[in-house]
Amino acid sequence: MTSPAGFDEFYVGAYSRVVRFVRPLVASLDEAEDVTQESFARAFTRWARIEDFDAPEAWVKRVAVNLAISRFRRLRVAARHLLQHRPEPIAIDETATSDIRLDLQRALATIPAKQRAVLIMHYLDDTAIRDIAIALGSSEGSVKTNLTRARRSLAKSLEGGAS
Repeated sequence: MTSPAGFDEFYVGAYSRVVRFVRPLVASLDEAEDVTQESFARAFTRWARIEDFDAPEAWVKRVAVNLAISRFRRLRVAARHLLQHRPEPIAIDETATSDIRLDLQRALATIPAKQRAVLIMHYLDDTAIRDIAIALGSSEGSVKTNLTRARRSLAKSLEGGAS
């Protein structure tokens, strides 16, 4: 199947930015690449409509956020099931990453997915409140509320982990 005009250039130019954007939302780089690929696959099938958007990359990022949230929810359900049917705790290999990064990853995992997405978009992707609202299809007030709640939750979680 041949690519629609302009899609290959868009894909090559945006792919690494979208992976970097998605990476903090998911558990691993592999998963970030999977979510990114799925987002671009969806963009590919809708390219005739999406290419005329002011920011097609924002559309891809919004799809990626939605996919990451869905994956997080599925994983959470699976983890609950495993914990109910597995008496021993799951071991975490902490040798590959610094303690600070692990503390941050653990703290981010405690924040609801939507709040985590807003926090990551704002601070790691340097996305403006207005653009986050557009990308997530919500109001600027909702984004600000989620951002405030996410910062509070993150601070509490990090304080608790530092003890």
